Amino acid sequence: NLASYLTLISIVFKNRKVFLFNILVNVAGAIIAVLILDGDNSGVISKGNMHYIVEHHNIIITPILCLNLGIFDPIKKGEFKSFVKYFTIYFIAVLIIGTIFNGLAVALDSNWFKCNYLFMFDQAKAKKLIKIAGALFEPSIKIGHFTLYPIIQITIYVVFSLIGYLSYVIFRKTVKEKPVELIEE
Repeated sequence: NLASYLTLISIVFKNRKVFLFNILVNVAGAIIAVLILDGDNSGVISKGNMHYIVEHHNIIITPILCLNLGIFDPIKKGEFKSFVKYFTIYFIAVLIIGTIFNGLAVALDSNWFKCNYLFMFDQAKAKKLIKIAGALFEPSIKIGHFTLYPIIQITIYVVFSLIGYLSYVIFRKTVKEKPVELIEE
């Protein structure tokens, strides 16, 4: 999972920008993923679903530990702007890549390219998760084999942004300063 690697990169290189992306974007996304559980259909405790759950919990826990252990300074007041910037870039990239891949899947009549990033490309899957979501796929804009779903895509952007803002507020209120050293010399 890319978020796990980004967390490691942020720690090794002490890169606050990558850390902010993880703590504000990936933690919110992982929380949504665990709540929605888009794993296989063989039961919650199947091998595939357990891997999915553990993988996403690592994405949630590691950046929070980095804050609480003082590896990174607490989230600062103006850093929500970073979330908006990073998430917007990420969202646009996912929108473009998902549209291209799904268009290729249609053009080549192959499921190999088919993807459903952030549940904004597959009406049946979205409707299965949340019944009202199916209606948000209309109207759609078709350009050749490529399809955009502006209502669901804008809705996902707004909802994810609200969850990101909630995460930002929680982290700002709960993690104030570096902890006292755990081991005294």
